[in-house]
Amino acid sequence: FHLSLPQLGDITATLLVNAQGININIETSRVDTTSLLKGNRSLLTTDMQSAGLTIKTVEVQYNDNK
Repeated sequence: FHLSLPQLGDITATLLVNAQGININIETSRVDTTSLLKGNRSLLTTDMQSAGLTIKTVEVQYNDNK
């Protein structure tokens, strides 16, 4: 899915779901947003796992081609 947020810029998240769990890849259009999401990656993972989801990976990358 793709979000365009005024204070965070463009964010695209790709979720790969299989029997082992969920792999999440997040791309951002702003360096500061990338840093913010990377800094809160463990909180995001913990919250999703608390909701009963099996999170295998959460990758956050900056992509200036957006």
